[in-house]
Amino acid sequence: MTIDPGSLLGRTISSITPTDSKALAAAEDRQCQLTKPPGSLGLLEVIGCQLSAICGQVPPPVPTHPVLAVFAGDHGVYEQNITCWPQEVTVQMLINMCYGGASINALAPETGTQIWPVDIGLANGVPDAPGLRRLRVRSGTADFTQTSAMTREEAQRAIEVGIALADQAVAGGADVLLTGEVGLGNTTSASALIAAAIGRIRAMRMALLAERISASEAFSWGLVSAVYPVDEFEAEVDKVVDTLVSGPAVALRKTKDAINAATLTELDGALEREKQGQLALLDSRDFREGTKAFQQRRPANFTDS
Repeated sequence: MTIDPGSLLGRTISSITPTDSKALAAAEDRQCQLTKPPGSLGLLEVIGCQLSAICGQVPPPVPTHPVLAVFAGDHGVYEQNITCWPQEVTVQMLINMCYGGASINALAPETGTQIWPVDIGLANGVPDAPGLRRLRVRSGTADFTQTSAMTREEAQRAIEVGIALADQAVAGGADVLLTGEVGLGNTTSASALIAAAIGRIRAMRMALLAERISASEAFSWGLVSAVYPVDEFEAEVDKVVDTLVSGPAVALRKTKDAINAATLTELDGALEREKQGQLALLDSRDFREGTKAFQQRRPANFTDS
């Protein structure tokens, strides 16, 4: 699905900028100057450096107004008897949170975190409760073992609900945004996504043994496309961005659509999408420019957007 640049999702994507590579380097240097063995604080060091890169400040500012949005939704795969609990439990968990009875309600005051309970996709009705935000995209997903869980349009709407809430939180003074979710069947859906990405055998091992995998293993399994040392990461990202920005925009977009279609649709649908993409490319300025550049043995200057 091509994302409309004028949509909330499209505008948000285009507004994302790289983090501050100089601040990241300075933060990593500072970690080495502190009186402790390098790496002894584990992920805290990585998170601290990441905050510096995001904020462009060393040391990073300590967040004072966190907002946690907890999205509640039901999964259609529940129909496959994956749990002994009734689906109404999701509603009860959300309402309990609204009234301050969940574990997160006990933890949040320690950091001054606001909790925003959100009905994004519960299957059943929800009674009024303090602080409840009714932003339902659909009443539960469909059973993904029988059909698509959601349409792509619904998925985009759900993402845009999150974006709108983030904008609202920031406008209200939030300086760090956190997310959570509740819903019966969530681990089943997560397991299915992992299995689709890495294969049933590896997914089975991960699920049964609860083993953590390294970055190099994630790369070899195809979960990520590349792995770089932390101090090289920003430079490598810049290289990828430069390559994409200078490339033929229409061709890149159609290629991405075709690959997504091949993994998410039946063969006939994927072939039809590829055909339509090829027809659109043959009529683009970039195609004519690429052909001319090849004939003239010079770099192409792509201008389509």
